[in-house]
Amino acid sequence: MIYTGRAYLSETSNDKVIAVRFKDKIEVEGHAYRPSMIISRDYFMEEYEDIYEAFINGNQYEFDVFTTLPFFMNGKYLNFSSYRTHEQVHPFGEELYSNFYIR
Repeated sequence: MIYTGRAYLSETSNDKVIAVRFKDKIEVEGHAYRPSMIISRDYFMEEYEDIYEAFINGNQYEFDVFTTLPFFMNGKYLNFSSYRTHEQVHPFGEELYSNFYIR
């Protein structure tokens, strides 16, 4: 399964990661959630320099994200899960990097 959607970057309380937040909501068990994931800031800077640069310069740039990771209900948030364990995918891991693409 591939999930795709328009997304944007958002700061987090941890300066080593950045949030990728999807614009459109997904309905899960009668409730609407906006999926999001956290990813290594360094990785994002290296792989998607133009998007990251626009973000740090105050421009809210939207982009298309493709991921094959499954959804994961993380309390009241809809995130993405690891394939190996039913928990939030690690933001510094190859599993996330291999299953995340921006166009």
